[in-house]
Amino acid sequence: MGNKCSLKPAALQTYAAVYNEGMQIQVPIEWVQAALISVASCGIGLGVLSIALPKRSIQLYQWMMKNFNWRVEPIHYERELRNTRVLGFWLFVMSVLMLVALFKPEWVRAGWLGA
Repeated sequence: MGNKCSLKPAALQTYAAVYNEGMQIQVPIEWVQAALISVASCGIGLGVLSIALPKRSIQLYQWMMKNFNWRVEPIHYERELRNTRVLGFWLFVMSVLMLVALFKPEWVRAGWLGA
């Protein structure tokens, strides 16, 4: 199989190729990294919110859904609080792992994270 990419290896480190309807668009890798760092940071913030203040996290979700004309009410409030904490914990863990993968890619390549 031949390499279909016309970019040189040095350029591959600078740009990420994005394919949209058959067109290749080059995006600077710094933009991709900034977007992923922003997503991971928001994930860490929401994870901490869900762990520390699950009731507030549920209220935030209800407020967002109210803007779309939806009313969301938990059936079992105690179970919802527990599930919000558990899912907040996993959101936090996945976001931290995402940041580790961004800043320490050699750990990921070496199999430190099981990859």
